[in-house]
Amino acid sequence: MNSFIAPLISETHAGLSSSMKAISQAPVCELLSVETSKGFRVPQSMVYKVEFKSSADQNHGRKYEPQVGDLIALSDVVPKRVYDLKSPKRSYLIAYVRGSDTVLSSKPIFNENEMRMGNRKTLFAVFLINMITNSRIFKALHVELERMNLNIIKAAITTDSQGGQDCGICLSKLQDSSAFSEILDIINKSDLNDSQEVAILSCISMRECHHRNSVKLIWGPPGTGKTSTVCVLLSAILKLKCRTITCAPTNVAVVQVAARLISLVKGSLAFGSYGLGDIVLFGNAKRMKIDECDDHILDIFLDHRANVLHRCLSPSTGWKHNLESMICLLGDPKSQYLQYLKAKKVKLSKEDGSDTHSKFWASLSSSSVWKLLSFGRHLIGTFEMAFVEENNKNIKKEQVPSEKHKNAKHNERATTCDVPLTFLEYLRQNFEVLVEGLTFCIENLRLHLPTSVISLKVVNDMVRAVGSIKSIESLLFHGSINDDWLKQVANGSEDAGSMYDLLKHVVSGSEDEGSRNIGHFSKLYDWLKQVLNGSEDKERNIGHFSKLCSERKNCIDILKSLPQTFPEPSTSADDIKNYCLANACIIFCTASGSVELLNEGQKPLEFLIVDEAAQLKECESVVPALLPGIQHAILIGDERQLPSMVQSQISDDANFGRSLFERLVLLGHRRHLLNFQYRMHPSISLFPNKEFYDGQIQDGQNVKRKCYKKDFLQGKMYGPYSFINIAQGKESDSHSKKNMVEVAVVSEILASLYEAFMSTQRKISIGVISPYNAQVYAIQERIGKTYSEGSDFSVSIRSVDGFQGSEEDIIIISTVRSNGRGSVGFLSNLNRANVALTRARYCLWILGNGTTLTNSGSIWKKIVMDAKERGCFHNADEDEKLARAITASLVEPDQHYANRLSKTFSSLSLGD
Repeated sequence: MNSFIAPLISETHAGLSSSMKAISQAPVCELLSVETSKGFRVPQSMVYKVEFKSSADQNHGRKYEPQVGDLIALSDVVPKRVYDLKSPKRSYLIAYVRGSDTVLSSKPIFNENEMRMGNRKTLFAVFLINMITNSRIFKALHVELERMNLNIIKAAITTDSQGGQDCGICLSKLQDSSAFSEILDIINKSDLNDSQEVAILSCISMRECHHRNSVKLIWGPPGTGKTSTVCVLLSAILKLKCRTITCAPTNVAVVQVAARLISLVKGSLAFGSYGLGDIVLFGNAKRMKIDECDDHILDIFLDHRANVLHRCLSPSTGWKHNLESMICLLGDPKSQYLQYLKAKKVKLSKEDGSDTHSKFWASLSSSSVWKLLSFGRHLIGTFEMAFVEENNKNIKKEQVPSEKHKNAKHNERATTCDVPLTFLEYLRQNFEVLVEGLTFCIENLRLHLPTSVISLKVVNDMVRAVGSIKSIESLLFHGSINDDWLKQVANGSEDAGSMYDLLKHVVSGSEDEGSRNIGHFSKLYDWLKQVLNGSEDKERNIGHFSKLCSERKNCIDILKSLPQTFPEPSTSADDIKNYCLANACIIFCTASGSVELLNEGQKPLEFLIVDEAAQLKECESVVPALLPGIQHAILIGDERQLPSMVQSQISDDANFGRSLFERLVLLGHRRHLLNFQYRMHPSISLFPNKEFYDGQIQDGQNVKRKCYKKDFLQGKMYGPYSFINIAQGKESDSHSKKNMVEVAVVSEILASLYEAFMSTQRKISIGVISPYNAQVYAIQERIGKTYSEGSDFSVSIRSVDGFQGSEEDIIIISTVRSNGRGSVGFLSNLNRANVALTRARYCLWILGNGTTLTNSGSIWKKIVMDAKERGCFHNADEDEKLARAITASLVEPDQHYANRLSKTFSSLSLGD
């Protein structure tokens, strides 16, 4: 552990030194205010509260919004060179961004005189480097090892001839277990090849292995489905409820794996989301670009989850409050309405206290309702005219208001404080509020709570409750009902006799058919008219009423069966975060970010999975390996691609950039090779497979189909694989080299591809790769914004290092080097060549000076010779458009120099 500290400090210093050299391009923002913090002390704690100018308000090309972990230079000028920071008038200060509004300074930002007089100059924050990863590693290297889990560390540093070998005993235990068939089912549905299946089963069997700690290596050359293998492995682990932390070197890589897992398991989740609470992603939202991710990633992001659960579990506005309130509203709405009226100081009438036809409707069975309806319609049809004539003064027909009018009236009531709501308006208004809160809680508790906390039965009952609530909502807001109906529903059912007896009197025909019978009919008629309420569709009206009665009772029963609380420590955001992490099955984060889980009291984990493990510094792998409880580690990667970058010579000498994956390979640790590639056309995969993987990789059936060959441009030069020789190229004599002739050729090829795209409208993605940053910038400057981002014609221009892990339909490689010495510098690196040659799906076009590369004696000599042997070597000037572009690029520098001379002489007077 101590051996990593000195190289780490040296590497940090080298990064800072490199950023100072490029200070002219460093991002800058202005400080709007600076104040000493409450605990400010010199020199122990020089913490300042600051306000940075937002990027939206910045009008320069070096916009910057400081983030936690950034190391910044504070200066009163925007530096164009290093000297500007170290001017005689004022030197710069170094500060560390601790929060969105706090920085820790190396020295006092203002002296006593400036603080006293308020004579403060404008300050600028200049970005240097981000320290967050190195700071986390430094912290992990200084923990007290006595209380840490050293199982994986000991397994890694021990030379073991059986390293990586499967344990036959434990594998047989897995096959005999009840979960084995479910795991096989997951694997079979995922369409994996044999090598992937063997790797997954080998990893899963480790869970049964309690007699030793082990580290598995899955070797995944380019295009062999590493991510697919990892995601199927994680879905099997999720099925086993095995607590696992999954790490990767970068935020982007972590998000990609998490997104792939969600897309894999989403279709198998109950109700589409139950079970996602077992998956958590945590880290810096800005660096992970959570705002740009789809909703599924947001659903598992810890900060978002904690905020949502904080709202759901709030005692005053959350689940318990809404559940109890809804039960009360549906169970006894009239009492609540009376309390509302009392609060409004409304004088209650006798009818408000006891309804004449109390609780009658709720008691009637469905068959009774329809018998009553049929008889009522017959009575009304027979006697309506005579009855209306005699009672014309007492009967007033009511028009059923339109839905628009109802809503307008409801809104008017709701916004008028002095006018009390009717019973219907009151019920609708309160029901709406509670439905919104209850539905929000049900959806999000189902989504965000771990399955160990909320059972499938509870979730099923919640879904039933939502369905019942929606039915009531539909009846309440879209049915033709009035206050009297609702009061009858609300009153329950004890006195069902009065109206039903009255109905029997009228139907049976009493001996006394005189005034008493007519009186009975009059009462019955009044009641039926009140229920039917003048609706055109009287049967549907009574049907709504009957459904409302039964649905209300059903909903109350379901709601009462649901738990009012869920086990959780408290409702503070931080406690909820810890709670989610402690109960999750799969946790995603960067390797360095896992240091947040080193806190005491964390629930133990079982597995550690590291994706792209060969790109991770060994000391960075140490961080998650120390987490409590971890018994086994699974490293997925390819040590023959690019390792982690190292800038310091001291760090390089100490093998600081070496990965744990590479260490184990050097120790002879067994690897599970994924031996089918599904990315590259066979013409593209042929050379890297032979050169870097000893021919062990087979082409998948998908890439061998005829339809996988795509002709984007006419001519043999633009086939699936070609080397385009540019003998006229000129490389610049600088640290980071560029070749403007190759820039012109790249630009012309892109223009031809875009022209072809416009005629076919066939979606296409293009990657332009160069080993040198200067060439990348030159191509980006030449292309500009010609091809808009996000369109069906996309162009990505990056360095080889920046392209690792990516793939595009077409890859154009600009090798840059063009000299008579055969000098190619770090272009000769095998790992870098491997990455560059394996990014393309359908077409790989390599641009370079064939003579220079051949004379280099490097891997590029083999590439040129291979292209010639296969008939894939072409001279750029054989293409008319490329020939013109090359000629024009050779003229441009001379013309540019002549123009400068002309302007210089024209500005001089004769005396000069």
